[in-house]
Amino acid sequence: MGSRMARNLLRKGFPTTVWNRTPERCESLVKEGARAAGTPFELAEHADVVVACVADPPAVERLVFAEDGLLGAARPGFRYLECSTVSPETTRRVQAALRERGADALEALATGSKNGAENGTLLFMTGGDPPSTRS
Repeated sequence: MGSRMARNLLRKGFPTTVWNRTPERCESLVKEGARAAGTPFELAEHADVVVACVADPPAVERLVFAEDGLLGAARPGFRYLECSTVSPETTRRVQAALRERGADALEALATGSKNGAENGTLLFMTGGDPPSTRS
């Protein structure tokens, strides 16, 4: 779903940087105008918002907490949208780590599956704290 989401962003003219644990999976998006990041750190370093749509909790752990993970580049104003199917505990752990760096995260589950991503018709159900409750 992530590649389909990225493709729609590109078609709508948004500058888009992509990363995948298997770099070859980014090649078609690069041909369509995306920039490929070499690491999640590099991805976060050049973005204000990262939309994650990965396979499972270990993939989220790799993306966020690895030595070259995006957490190292998180900063005030940086936002992370978690679209992967992971536990609430995983999402809260990511959010807490990002908040320690002045960034934030939002759980953003999507309905519509691959066809919705392909057609740009996904519906996102988001969850997070209202701004007034953040410290």
